[in-house]
Amino acid sequence: MGSVSVHVPGKSVLRFARFELDLESAELRRAGRVIHLQGQPFKVLILLATHSGQVVTRQQIQREVWSSDTFVDFEQGLNFCIRQVREALSDDAKQPSYIETLPRRGYRFIAPVERIDQVPEAAKPPTVLPAPPRARSRLLMIGVPAFAVALLLISAAYAVWARWRQANPSNGRIMLAVLPFENMSGDREQQYLSDGMTEEMITQLGRLHPRLGVIARTSAMRYKGVKKDIGEIGRDLGVNYVVEGSLRLAGGRVRITAQLIQVGDRTHLWAESYDRDLRDILAVQGEVARAIAHQISIHVDTQEREVDSEIYQLYLKGRYFWNKRSGESLKRAAEYFEQAVAKDPNYAPAYAGLADTYTVLGFYSGLPPQSAYSKARAAARRALELDAKLADAHTSMAAIMIDYDWDWLAAEREYQLALELNPSNATAHMWYASCLVPLGRLDEAIMQAKRALELDPLSPLINTSLGLHLYYAHQYPQAVEQHRKAVALDPAMGVAHLNLGRAYEAMGRFPEAIAEFQKAQDLDHQSSSTTAALGHAYAWSGNKDRGRELLTDLRQHAEREFVSAYDVALLYVGLGQKDQALEWLQKAYEERSGRLVSLKVDP
Repeated sequence: MGSVSVHVPGKSVLRFARFELDLESAELRRAGRVIHLQGQPFKVLILLATHSGQVVTRQQIQREVWSSDTFVDFEQGLNFCIRQVREALSDDAKQPSYIETLPRRGYRFIAPVERIDQVPEAAKPPTVLPAPPRARSRLLMIGVPAFAVALLLISAAYAVWARWRQANPSNGRIMLAVLPFENMSGDREQQYLSDGMTEEMITQLGRLHPRLGVIARTSAMRYKGVKKDIGEIGRDLGVNYVVEGSLRLAGGRVRITAQLIQVGDRTHLWAESYDRDLRDILAVQGEVARAIAHQISIHVDTQEREVDSEIYQLYLKGRYFWNKRSGESLKRAAEYFEQAVAKDPNYAPAYAGLADTYTVLGFYSGLPPQSAYSKARAAARRALELDAKLADAHTSMAAIMIDYDWDWLAAEREYQLALELNPSNATAHMWYASCLVPLGRLDEAIMQAKRALELDPLSPLINTSLGLHLYYAHQYPQAVEQHRKAVALDPAMGVAHLNLGRAYEAMGRFPEAIAEFQKAQDLDHQSSSTTAALGHAYAWSGNKDRGRELLTDLRQHAEREFVSAYDVALLYVGLGQKDQALEWLQKAYEERSGRLVSLKVDP
C-alpha cells in the first residue's frame, strides 16, 4: 500500500467543523465519538485535509495513496474511497460542505482546517505556581460577583446551545420518524388509507434532501396503536423529530391532522388540520411535506401528482399487502396493483409496486425465476418509462439485474441512482448490500446493511439481512447476535430462524443449528429452502439417514410445485454426493437461481 506522509510534532490533530482527525491514533472523531473509516479512505481524507483549499489531483492521490504494485481498478477504488469519506462526514456531493469534486481533475477540501499540535510532555513549559494565599483571597473576594454573573451567562448560553444542538445534530444529518397515522374512521376497512398516508409521508419526506434521514416504514409501524412517550420513541429510533397525525374518512371527504414534535424538549413545532375531498389527498401530502421541511430548515420543491382517488386507493391497498410479505398477501398485492394500472396505464408507482411484488415472489416463493422476473422486468421498465426519477422502480430493476441477469455493475449503477433520488430508502440500501456481495466488496456490503438498519432499526428483515452479510464475511459470532435481534423482534419470522441456523452451522454448533432450522420449517411448511437447510445440517453433523429422508421429501415436493435446484444441490452437498451436487448446481444455473449470487462467499 502507498502511504501518506504527514509531519506530526507531538500529537497532531486536524480540526474542521465538529470533526477531529487524529493523525497519531488514526481516528476520525465527531463530538468525541469515533467514526469508523477504513484504511484507504482514511488515507485519502488525510491527504485532502492536509491540503485544505488546494486542488489534489487524481494522479497525486494515486501516487501517494496507491502503491505501484497494487493491482486494482484505481478509478473504482478512488470513487469508493470518496463515497466512504463523504458518508462518514455526512457530506452531500451536490452541495458539499467538505469535499468538492473538480471533474476530470481531482478534489478540494473546502472546509477550514485547524491544525492542533499537542506538545509532548517533556517540551511543556514549567508549571506556574499559584499565587500566595493572601493575594489569592483578595482575588476571590473581587471575583465572586463576577463569577456569579459569568455563571448565569454561561447557563443561558448553554440553554440556547442545547436547544440549537437538538435541532442540528453534530453529524449534519437530521433524523425524523413518521409515526403511524391513526385511523379515526371507526372502520377497519379504511385502515389501508391511514397506513398508506403514513407510508406516503415517509416516502415524500425521505426524498427531500440528503441531510434528512427518515426512519423506514417497518420500524415506524411498530408503534401502531402503542401509547408511548415521545422522548422514549425518539431514543428508540435515534431521531430528532417525530411526525404524528390522524385520518378520518366520511362521506367522500377526509380530515387529516398532522403535527411535528421536537424530541429533545417535546416542543410542538407545527400542527395543522386539513378538511378536503378524498380526491385531494395527494395535494395534502405535498402540503404537509413542505410545511415540515420548512420547520426543519430544509429546502424542498415538491411536485404534486394528479392521480384519480380510486386508483391511488388501489395502489395503497397493494402496498399494504406487499408489506405483509406472505405468499397469500403478495398475490393480493399483485391483484391491487394490476387493477390500478388497468384503470390508469400511466401511473408509474403502481407499476413499481407490481415489479416489487414479482421480484419478491421470484426470490422467496414457489414461482419459477423466469416467470416471476420477466413480469417484474416488464413492470419496472414501464414504471421507468413513465417516471425516470422514481426510486422504487430503479430499486426493483436493480434487484432483477442482481438475482436474474447477474449483471452486478449495472445493478450497482441502478442502486446508486435510486439512493440519489431517495437517500432514505432502507430497502435500496439493504438490496444494494446484496449487490456488493458477488463483487467481493463485503466491507461495503456490511456498511450498506448498517445504513439500512439505521433507517429501519426495528425491522426484523433488515436486522437479519445485516446478520447475513456478517455471515458472508465469516464474522459468525456477530452474525449470531444480529440474527438473535431479528428473532426477538419477530419470533414468527422464518427467514430469521433460517439465517440464525446457518450461522450456528458455520460455527459447528449443530444442535442449535438444527433447532433453528426446525423452527423455520414449522413456521413455513412449504419452504424448500428450510427443508434443504435442515437436511444439510443433519447430514453434515453425521445423521445422514435423516438427511436422506429430507432429500426424499424435497424431491416429492418438486413433483407438486416448483423447487429451486439449488436446494436439492445443497442437500447432496451435505450427504457428500459431489457428482449429484454438481449436476443440480448446473440445473440451478440454467434456471437462473438467485441463490447462486452468494455462492462464492457462502460457507
